[in-house]
Amino acid sequence: MNRGKFKHRLSCEEPLTTQDANGEEVVTYPAYLSFKVWSRIEPLTGRELLTGGQIIAEGMTRIQIFWSPRAERINATWRLRHRNKIYNISGEPAEIEMGRRLIEMTCTSGVNAG
Repeated sequence: MNRGKFKHRLSCEEPLTTQDANGEEVVTYPAYLSFKVWSRIEPLTGRELLTGGQIIAEGMTRIQIFWSPRAERINATWRLRHRNKIYNISGEPAEIEMGRRLIEMTCTSGVNAG
């Protein structure tokens, strides 16, 4: 495994669901629930969508991080942030190298909060 390719500092953000005054669910990503890891970010595909008269770019990305007890908790409800770009996790993260070494996630960016 080439650790030199893990050069991006990524913030893993856990969602917190609360209710507002009207009883509506509100999802936030508070800083005290997030943590940073070194990652490898690999763009896979991209496309443009025309929605509401606006062109929105959407991209699929593969993100790999090193396994840790904190990283093991990541699931599809979390989001990842690199600089000011938000990645929404598409499916459940997979352990790609057995022995708790690497976790791989397929993510989308450019739509929704990404």
